[in-house]
Amino acid sequence: MKKTATFLLLFTAVTVLMAENPSAKNSSGSVQEKFMIYQSKLSEFKSTKPIASEKIVLQKAGTSKTDIDTALLDSTIHRNGIGTILKKSLFTYNQAGKIITELELKSDSVKNIWTNYIKHEYEYDMNGYQTLIKTYYWDVAKLNWFCGEMYERTYNSEGKLTMGADYAIGWMDYILKGKSKYEYTYDEHGAYASVCSYYWDGTTASWTASNKNETTRNSQGDEILILYYLWDKTNSTWVNTDKTENSFDSYRNLSTQQTYSRDSNTSDWTMTYKLTNSYNAQGNLLLSQSSIWDKEAGVWVNQLKQVKEYDAKGNNTLNVSYSWDVADSVWVGTSKTEATYDSEGIQTSTAEYSWDSSSSQWIGSMKMESSLQKVADGFSLLQTTYLWDMTNSAWIGYNRSENKINNDTIPVYSISQNWNNELKQWENSSKMEFTYNHSKNMTSMLTYTWDQGTSGWIASSKSEFLYDSEGNPNGTVNMTWDATAVSWINVYKQDLRFDEYGNKILDATYMWNTSSASWIGNSKTETVYDQKGNILQYEQYTQWNSTRNDWVGSYKQVRKLNAQGKISRDTTFVWNNNIFDWTVKQSIAYYYSNEDPSGFSDNTFTGIRIYPIPAKDYLLIDGLTEKVHLEICDLAGKIIMQGEVVNGEKIQLNDFTGGVYLLKIDGNAGRLTRKIVVQ
Repeated sequence: MKKTATFLLLFTAVTVLMAENPSAKNSSGSVQEKFMIYQSKLSEFKSTKPIASEKIVLQKAGTSKTDIDTALLDSTIHRNGIGTILKKSLFTYNQAGKIITELELKSDSVKNIWTNYIKHEYEYDMNGYQTLIKTYYWDVAKLNWFCGEMYERTYNSEGKLTMGADYAIGWMDYILKGKSKYEYTYDEHGAYASVCSYYWDGTTASWTASNKNETTRNSQGDEILILYYLWDKTNSTWVNTDKTENSFDSYRNLSTQQTYSRDSNTSDWTMTYKLTNSYNAQGNLLLSQSSIWDKEAGVWVNQLKQVKEYDAKGNNTLNVSYSWDVADSVWVGTSKTEATYDSEGIQTSTAEYSWDSSSSQWIGSMKMESSLQKVADGFSLLQTTYLWDMTNSAWIGYNRSENKINNDTIPVYSISQNWNNELKQWENSSKMEFTYNHSKNMTSMLTYTWDQGTSGWIASSKSEFLYDSEGNPNGTVNMTWDATAVSWINVYKQDLRFDEYGNKILDATYMWNTSSASWIGNSKTETVYDQKGNILQYEQYTQWNSTRNDWVGSYKQVRKLNAQGKISRDTTFVWNNNIFDWTVKQSIAYYYSNEDPSGFSDNTFTGIRIYPIPAKDYLLIDGLTEKVHLEICDLAGKIIMQGEVVNGEKIQLNDFTGGVYLLKIDGNAGRLTRKIVVQ
């Protein structure tokens, strides 16, 4: 990457980091400290990948930050754009409030009934870890459920996975078959002590052991022995086939590593590989050498070697790698890196070489030098890159950048130059200048190119950056210089808006159309938040209608919350070009019960049993000692049934549609409210 681009990346990183960390704006320290800050910010920015624009999926009900513990999701109902019910999902929970069943039903609009579709069942251990997931599919022909997928998990008391097994149905024979299974044990360090894998034996329809490894660690947790096994199916026993032995020094550096294979005929161990490392008194690696065992010749054959050197302060100044030439029985260099440092330990140069076997010498690849000097109002950073001249076997200049940084480590300008080998001199190539507001946010960036004819700088491009009163980015305009018209020409624009809580509510980009001398939309997202930061509406536009000079939508979602702050409805929209507006694609309604998982707070009846749940045609109540008033209402509060009932009386539900209801009992002995599910 050219230095101008590198410096631009650095600037962006510094600007972002300053915005996020105001204390960084007034940093102070030595030249070396500021250089380290400079390099750190550059490295951090290089490791950050850009985030692609993508559709936002609002959080699923039950996971929103607005959720409250006492309201569990009972059911969801999905409708299409014209309000026709498509499907619904019913949920049940255990006493800990964890979901145990999820039933999805499809609407049969012809018969006006609900039909089973998919069902999920969940189980948990005593610590709340999920141990079983079963997915069932409804067989329309046989009118029964069949299990299509299953996942089993077990955990130890510390919550570490001890077994994991996955199953899936064979779609030819509709039989559930194992896919993979692993078992784990742990040592006192909490690290793996053994890992055992299994495969599914179709003949016996059961798991069969496949391979296993066992690891032994020393008191510091370092792996000192690893044993590898294969399962002998004939003799039903594990066979130890390979092993690895490691040793460590007082710094816990790996000193030796040896691998062995067991001879299947003699059961003797044969060493196959060895690695030896040596370190200096500070624990830095000096020499690493590996060898492999030649079984036929009965000798060790060198493989790879690495040599390292350090200065008095422990900085790595030399790395040389070698490979073994079997034919000539000599070490042959493969790569070399040299580095220098200043008195503060900051790297000032690095040079990379590769070995030329034809000339038996090192050939340079690339060298970089950096120097930082204090000047009157800041610092001057000079970075130079060299390439290798094969003809003269020497380094020659390639490019360099001179960067001015103020006392707050903010870039002021950067000048890039290229080496003219014929004239043996540096020649200007490009320049970047930066300006800032009182908050030290960048307000403009100008780039120039060097004109050899006039020996002067010519404007190339300009970017202007806007901010709102809170210092949030408000927009960017990029322009290019038109030398013929002697004016700036728009190229790209971005509009950004934030609400009073700092949430980004608008992000729109535009490209300049030179023919119409107007901005053409490229992409836009609009987001609406409530005071708690929950997303209530999201709109995405990815096309521009030139005829209407307006946006064309691609995706929209609207969310409504109930009085308790939980999601009550999600509606998605698609763009209708006929009316040039949004139309509803699908809506999901969420229904909750305010039931405490352990029981309602006003429940005073005891010993009452209500069954079957889920109910289909009828419901029974056992444990009543008197005639009570019964009321069944939907989750909206509408009374569906009411009357007097006695113990054991069958309550007919033939006229009920499938869903979740609240059953209330009121008598002299107390009151009771229960949630019931009707299929």
